[in-house]
Amino acid sequence: MNLDHAVVIGASMSGLLTARVLSDYFRQVTLLDRDSLPTDAAHRQGVPQGRHLHVLQAKGEQILSQFFPGLEIELLPAGATRLELGSDLLWYQYGGYKVRYHSGITALCMSRPLLEVSVRHHVLALQNLTCLERCAVQGLVANEDQVWLNSAEWVTAPLSLTRPAVGLLKVKV
Repeated sequence: MNLDHAVVIGASMSGLLTARVLSDYFRQVTLLDRDSLPTDAAHRQGVPQGRHLHVLQAKGEQILSQFFPGLEIELLPAGATRLELGSDLLWYQYGGYKVRYHSGITALCMSRPLLEVSVRHHVLALQNLTCLERCAVQGLVANEDQVWLNSAEWVTAPLSLTRPAVGLLKVKV
């Protein structure tokens, strides 16, 4: 398999993390998103779950810190808060409040837009990554072993994805 070029559709958290992982294995990674991506911690129309508090639990924080060194140091002054889960949260369940206690378990809490813009900043800085905004994918047509990225603006040479069963990727730019 030729690991020359990977295409990731969607630049939300899963797409950003996928692009980051693939950047270690592919010479070039292209990240496509239908939206215009904000440069600050702004809510996005295509991310309905983005308007509530997000908690980065220990394993998630550990993994993100491996891929993006210094992420916590950037998030805290930008508005993230580290909470002690047993004593800092008021938990209401089954008609009553739970007793607060010191659990020793902490989690980093922030808005989804803050986490996403911080991760996006790191991903877009990758030397082998190109991000195309306002690029809505129209469909995927199967072919035996190749993909062509085709749009009204530009056409690339055949691309290799992570598995051989790929096809023609049509996009609207």
